[in-house]
Amino acid sequence: MTNTARTLALKLRARIKAAFLAGVVLLAPASALAQTVTTYATGAYAGSSMSFDSSGALFVSGFNAQDVYRVPPGGGEATVFVTRSSGIGEAVIGPDNSLYTVVEGGMVARYAPGSTTPDPTPYATGVTTYRFNSLVFDSAGRLYVIGIGSSDRNVYRAPIGGGAATVFGSLPDGAIAGAIAVGPGGEVFVSEQASRSVLKIAPSGGQSTIFATGVGVSGGLAVARNGDVYVNDYFNGLIRRVPASGGAGVVIATIADQPGGLTLRGDTLYVSAYDSGYVYQVALPSEPAPVPTMTEWAIILFAMMLAGGAALHIQRRRQFA
Repeated sequence: MTNTARTLALKLRARIKAAFLAGVVLLAPASALAQTVTTYATGAYAGSSMSFDSSGALFVSGFNAQDVYRVPPGGGEATVFVTRSSGIGEAVIGPDNSLYTVVEGGMVARYAPGSTTPDPTPYATGVTTYRFNSLVFDSAGRLYVIGIGSSDRNVYRAPIGGGAATVFGSLPDGAIAGAIAVGPGGEVFVSEQASRSVLKIAPSGGQSTIFATGVGVSGGLAVARNGDVYVNDYFNGLIRRVPASGGAGVVIATIADQPGGLTLRGDTLYVSAYDSGYVYQVALPSEPAPVPTMTEWAIILFAMMLAGGAALHIQRRRQFA
């Protein structure tokens, strides 16, 4: 090999190495740095559940407070939307923009869009008779309800459009239920207070399994489009993200005044502060690019070597032509 060819080969090798290192940087997952927390609303006291309607108005309720607050689109000062007379569990906005809440007697009341009085006919029957509860709709429009605490460890599901609810899944003996959320694939997640964990029920229903541990006492859950689960740690003032595969959570934000409910809208996470009446927003980072497997790295390196060899061969032919 001539000196010129040797010099060219060394340059190509350096470029391949640089390209490889650049690939490592670009394809490595983003670090879980804490995200910036800003104030979105004030005056929504005892907030432990939150949901948006289609206009962007945010509704905040607490499982032991009669008032349900409404925050105008874009944030600001919350005002009382409705005061419930009984069954002061959490409330949720449904796919039809109606407000739903469980009342005593195992029934779900519906407030038509804009109405401050419930429909005379219950939306659903046969749900937990415990008045403290958490409820959520899935993407198909089915309603899930679980009693907050240890009095009833069943998850109930009402059909699309309402009606008689049936048992969809259950938690293990000794479990103390907190919040409930539904994932993009129909999985149901429940925060469990006794073991400081998040439990998961398959889309087909049945007994729950452990999804995440070490998340603290949680009253709020939110599931992203990619399946990541966000969970609050009430006493320690932390928000964690658990990957869609489950396991340990990573702290992404700190909320000083006891985070209660969680909800997601787009790429922003909203957190209610139970005592202060504040609602905070946390802008989430973009999803990290996938990390190549060892086989994929081998293919990448082999392709780089072939490209470098071809370039060297072409250059040598030009020199000796």
